[in-house]
Amino acid sequence: MGGNEGIAGRVAFLGNLGAILFPIGAIALLVVPGIWFYQAREWLASGKWPSVSVADGLNWAGVALPNSATALATDKFLQFPLSLVLLFLIGGPLIAYARFSEQLDKKADAKHHVDAA
Repeated sequence: MGGNEGIAGRVAFLGNLGAILFPIGAIALLVVPGIWFYQAREWLASGKWPSVSVADGLNWAGVALPNSATALATDKFLQFPLSLVLLFLIGGPLIAYARFSEQLDKKADAKHHVDAA
């Protein structure tokens, strides 16, 4: 009985965590098509594909960029396309959370059916 309560507690915790993470993640992932729409609109209007880097996104959000000329890794990261970084940094953990949560739900259901029998 104690193992079932432990799994049920973890499922409840993940459910509560998901109620916070998924809306935030979904809203953040809506930014990606917005970036692509902006880029496509500018491309159709001017014939040049505008780049939107992580640095552009941080500037737009009002975050100060680091002023270190020696931080090569930071400079390289700030040059990455913002849409791809958002997809990997937000979409990846959300997908991993969903898969882990699904597996935990299946484990809890299996445990519940074994205990009920």
